[in-house]
Amino acid sequence: MQRAARDGRARLARNGVIGMRDSIWKGRRGAALCLVPAAVLAVGSGFRAAVAETGSRKDHKVYDFHYDIRYPGRLRADVGRDKVTAPNAGDLKAYNPRVVEWWPKRGVDFTPLEDIKGAPMRTWTPRIPEDSWTGTYVDNFPREPFEAHLVNFRGVGDASLRDVNDPDSFRCPAPVLRFPDGRKRVVLAKYLSVEDRKYLLGVYLADRARIEKTLLQDEYAVTDGAKKFGVGVAGEVRQVVSDVNTAVQKVGELLKEVTAATEVLSTNTSFTHLIYATKRYMDIIPNNLVCHD
Repeated sequence: MQRAARDGRARLARNGVIGMRDSIWKGRRGAALCLVPAAVLAVGSGFRAAVAETGSRKDHKVYDFHYDIRYPGRLRADVGRDKVTAPNAGDLKAYNPRVVEWWPKRGVDFTPLEDIKGAPMRTWTPRIPEDSWTGTYVDNFPREPFEAHLVNFRGVGDASLRDVNDPDSFRCPAPVLRFPDGRKRVVLAKYLSVEDRKYLLGVYLADRARIEKTLLQDEYAVTDGAKKFGVGVAGEVRQVVSDVNTAVQKVGELLKEVTAATEVLSTNTSFTHLIYATKRYMDIIPNNLVCHD
């Protein structure tokens, strides 16, 4: 009986009545399995039929700067698809050419303003970064202030400083800008002015905070080791790095003593300096840096 049900399901699938995943098997103890098309069940019981969902920003109340970097899970109404045309496509045995129109593609090669409703427009000021070896702008980059919409970001950033003495050395993500001709372009933040970079970081952090509010707000137990450093594993890593730097500095000082002790040893007068330096070297090595077999 189960084999007959499978054969019937396969026939329905071949005839296009149902999809292989659009069927619902229902069975009760002592009764035969029956096949119910999903569309029929949806109409009769109020379940939504399985349809291809599409997404875009048009219904968003708040502009989502991270909407374009999510993992694909549904079709995008604001992203075009390839158009394929083939004459006599039904004859599978014949050699038939087909034409694929893949450019220009909406959302990739050009972006209409209606697809990025709410994206901020700004006048951006280009600059030559301080770490530039050539002292020139990159190719095809504006030399004068230009207007463009901020669509989204590429990469990550944070307010921590690379150089504690430089308040402008924060990590700024690269913006994706939509130019007046509809093209989108990723611009490294270092090619923009400090004011632009501060604006980008502010928008980025605000959008990240918005996303965090939508995440599951669970309480996680904090270990005693994490509490010791205040910031969890990152604090422990920084502490280990600090211990290593301190040990390296002290080892450098002791090498001088070892050198002096070696000179004394070469005269065969005394081993006292060498033994003293070796003992001090072993005392300064942190316990968490000692390797054991």
